Amino acid sequence: LTDQFPDAVYKLFNNRKLAAKAYKECKYTGVLDIFKSPVQAKEHLIVVKGKNPGVYNRCTLMKYGLCWHGGKVIIHIGTRYDAQQAFLALKNNHQTYELPK
Repeated sequence: LTDQFPDAVYKLFNNRKLAAKAYKECKYTGVLDIFKSPVQAKEHLIVVKGKNPGVYNRCTLMKYGLCWHGGKVIIHIGTRYDAQQAFLALKNNHQTYELPK
């Protein structure tokens, strides 16, 4: 099922309804599209709207940045330091939003 998606992420939900809700939210906000494209060298993902705004990679984005919800994510190509600086600039200009936990 996930052979064509080397960056697939996995999560066990307590029930089917929660799983469907999370999937729809991630699809609606465009988060799933990130995983459909091939990973790029020096790729970092900046969560500007989510449960924990910050800088992540594909392995940590869903679990720690978005907590299995949708949100707004910017793909940044460059060093992690540059991605962190870009995030801090957005945060300092009040352009990030932390969703309620």
